[in-house]
Amino acid sequence: MVRRSRRTRSGSAHILAGIVELTPEGGEPVVYRAGDSFVMKPGFVGVWKTIETVRKIYVIVM
Repeated sequence: MVRRSRRTRSGSAHILAGIVELTPEGGEPVVYRAGDSFVMKPGFVGVWKTIETVRKIYVIVM
């Protein structure tokens, strides 16, 4: 599954299982696997590509 993402708020994720690839607009793809964590800052624009079914903990900061 591939979907475009446009964040208006900050969020963080911890991958429990699976593989996801995030590609910021105009940037290089970054792959996250089980055990990895990352932050998506407000204003992030890019593509979220699920390579392998993902289970994650995701927190949005309001």
